[in-house]
Amino acid sequence: MDYTVVYEVAASQDVWFVAPGVVPLGIAAVAVAYRRRLESRALRVAAFGVLGFAAIWVTVALVSILGSSARLAGALKEGRCNVVEGVVTDFVPAPHQGRASESFAVAGQRFEYSDYVVSAGFRQSASRGGPIRAGLPVRIHHV
Repeated sequence: MDYTVVYEVAASQDVWFVAPGVVPLGIAAVAVAYRRRLESRALRVAAFGVLGFAAIWVTVALVSILGSSARLAGALKEGRCNVVEGVVTDFVPAPHQGRASESFAVAGQRFEYSDYVVSAGFRQSASRGGPIRAGLPVRIHHV
């Protein structure tokens, strides 16, 4: 059977998760650079605190996301993935509202994912335009 690739871990890296730390990092870096102009000692200390926290956030998020993607891409490239083929059954779509997971089964293997959980794997629910539907023939490489 011919399949269409709808998700490939090697091409997917959700680095957007780093964004919440980038803005405070930039603002804090400017505040630290101009710390002598800040009127109170508390503001100077706060600028260093925010800079440190934002730097840690960005670093940990990048290492986590890129590391997970690299591990999964390596497993795929080296053939260390399990493969399941069949028809999607027991499909439970994520609701349009709320943060519930979406799930389904293929050949007795259960899969679950959510738009709201940052991971290196597939996570696009049908309510957000994802491709998974009941009765869809699929081939999934997974670890």
